[in-house]
Amino acid sequence: MKILYATDIHFDNTPNKPHYPYAVKNLEIFWNLLKDKMETFDLFIGGGDLVVKGPGCIEELADFKEKLESVTYKYIVTPGNHDICPLKGMEKTYPGVEEYEYKALTDTNYAKVFQDKGLFYSKMFGKCLLIAFAIRNDDPDNQLERLKRELKKPGKKIVFSHYPVYQTRFGGFCAGWDYNRIKGVREKIAKLLATPKHQVAGYFCGHQHINSRVPMTLNEDGTPHLEWKDRSIQGVGWQIETGAATQATCCYKEIEITDTQLIVTTRQLPGVSGLKEGVMNKEKSFDQTHPDITSYHMGNPDEMNFILPI
Repeated sequence: MKILYATDIHFDNTPNKPHYPYAVKNLEIFWNLLKDKMETFDLFIGGGDLVVKGPGCIEELADFKEKLESVTYKYIVTPGNHDICPLKGMEKTYPGVEEYEYKALTDTNYAKVFQDKGLFYSKMFGKCLLIAFAIRNDDPDNQLERLKRELKKPGKKIVFSHYPVYQTRFGGFCAGWDYNRIKGVREKIAKLLATPKHQVAGYFCGHQHINSRVPMTLNEDGTPHLEWKDRSIQGVGWQIETGAATQATCCYKEIEITDTQLIVTTRQLPGVSGLKEGVMNKEKSFDQTHPDITSYHMGNPDEMNFILPI
């Protein structure tokens, strides 16, 4: 099975006054890439922040879906903070962009548009169970119970959602930003993913616009060790983050699932090389294992391309 995975696409239905101007420039390249790739790929997974102002603008979500379905119907999507605002009160900080919807998850704009392709997904592919889920802070929607139920099933799993739960960098801005959107459930998700009997080979996410790969590990008392660790320390599986599809890193991942391996390849949009416009927090984009801005955002070679046993 071959999956094309892209996150932080930031589709905007107001291109004359875009929230992310650099994303608008690269969207057409992305759509053309997707059209070409989906002739040979089995599934497209959108990893959240599909749009910009979805919680307050159902039309933007609908426009994204219409554009996506003009390319392929072989897709599932998980929401990010620009699709379903996860944290109450964010509408005061980001009015018009992250409008918390004080209603059931199934009544949100995102759910109305994407229905069963957006909130929770679980399906066997060969010997591997593929799971994708939406989450809000403090989990008022009982999504973690659904996740736990699926993770208890036998066999290896590959999981998709928007937010990283394990610290993605030793230093720089990603050492502390932005885990607060789901601070109430972060540790619970991490523990579910890292519990050995759940057999999660890989957890794919986005949100920080960088490429990273860190082990999902537990402390001796069974609590998740959320802070950054040397990547030589082995966990049960790996948290795998993908950079933004349409700005800065301009990348996506090709994921091939065989009976024994998970083969992950990071590629940039056609015609793109190196970091482009829209890099976040330039002055805080380095640490001891990523000494420059390019390696910090794009990731080191073993964070971009690797093979995991399943």
